[in-house]
Amino acid sequence: MEYTLTQEMVKEYERHLRLAERSSGTILKYLHNIEQFRRYLPRETAVTKETVIAYMLKCKHRFFEKKGQR
Repeated sequence: MEYTLTQEMVKEYERHLRLAERSSGTILKYLHNIEQFRRYLPRETAVTKETVIAYMLKCKHRFFEKKGQR
């Protein structure tokens, strides 16, 4: 199954987090992470399991490069 991550979906997720009474800090962090993922995706690219895994691996490599590890 494929999805396109739309701004409306992000807004709906933010509403969900607020209704779930998440802290403002948590909401900001989650929305920041979503925005970073959206920037990683080429325009109009479907969100698939493969794109999520590729993004997670990129984040992992970036984290370990900052730590000086691999």
